[in-house]
Amino acid sequence: MRDKSGTVSIVVAIIGFIGIVLSSIITGIFSYNNGQKSMEGMLYSENQALNEKNNQLQEDYKQLSKEYNDFKNKIESFNNSESSSSNTSTNTDEELDSSDWMDQCPPYQVFSNALGAEIYDGKNGKTFEVSGEKIIKGFTLPCSESTFAIFNLSGKYSSVSFYAGHAEGHIFSQYSTMKIFLDGELYKEYQVDATDIYQKYDIPLDHANSMKITLDGGGTTFGFFKGRFKI
Repeated sequence: MRDKSGTVSIVVAIIGFIGIVLSSIITGIFSYNNGQKSMEGMLYSENQALNEKNNQLQEDYKQLSKEYNDFKNKIESFNNSESSSSNTSTNTDEELDSSDWMDQCPPYQVFSNALGAEIYDGKNGKTFEVSGEKIIKGFTLPCSESTFAIFNLSGKYSSVSFYAGHAEGHIFSQYSTMKIFLDGELYKEYQVDATDIYQKYDIPLDHANSMKITLDGGGTTFGFFKGRFKI
């Protein structure tokens, strides 16, 4: 009886051990499965978050692209506008450059009691020279108390610019006085030097009706050319 009882006890112990081992294995399997599910849940959540960020980035990119294109279009529109304005300005300048004052409003009278007062309209082939430059349009005035050129402006112009210098081939003396009269009143007087190359003069007309240019003293002759009236 003792031998059978001991055998039974050993069998019972083995079965109990096996049960414990199986229980541990089953518990481990359940724990692993739960861990897997938990990991899958975390990965799913992270994947969802990444997808949301990706979608947001795509939306931000679309918005930035739209803003960039809008900005680019504005820049192109501005540049086109500036180019058009520049072209208009250039054309206007070219029109002014192509209009000589002898075509716009030549002096209706050039007079002097000395030799040398003459109008050059570019039609008869006559020319004069100033500082080595051949001039086909303009006029010459000798320095004399009764020398003048008169323009009938009719109040059309805001300003005039012209060049003046010693006309070669005429009597030479150094200093003379050029006076500008607007509507009969002295605007300004200049000391002109025959030893210099020609100089540019800018005269504000303020829509005066007449302009007179006189030359006094010195005895030399000056040429007036490359004039431009501006409206």
